[in-house]
Amino acid sequence: MTFPTTLGPRVVDQLAPGNVANEGKVGYVAYDAFTAQQVAKDAELLNTGAVNGVTWNFYRSPVTGQVGPSPALSDALNKAGIKIVTH
Repeated sequence: MTFPTTLGPRVVDQLAPGNVANEGKVGYVAYDAFTAQQVAKDAELLNTGAVNGVTWNFYRSPVTGQVGPSPALSDALNKAGIKIVTH
């Protein structure tokens, strides 16, 4: 599902019951320009009430064995009110 934001469209991987946006990531994910923009768009969706919640789901990479957000990404997600789930 795609939501409009002031930063451009935000494509949500999955919109769950209860209007919760889910983002899926595989492996270790750094805080770079792309993820920073995703965080900002998700924060806007939360702040405007377009969604009732946002959860970023991190899955272990079958190639590298790594999983989860970098410390900087984790901090940005927490500050934005975005839930982090590591599978």
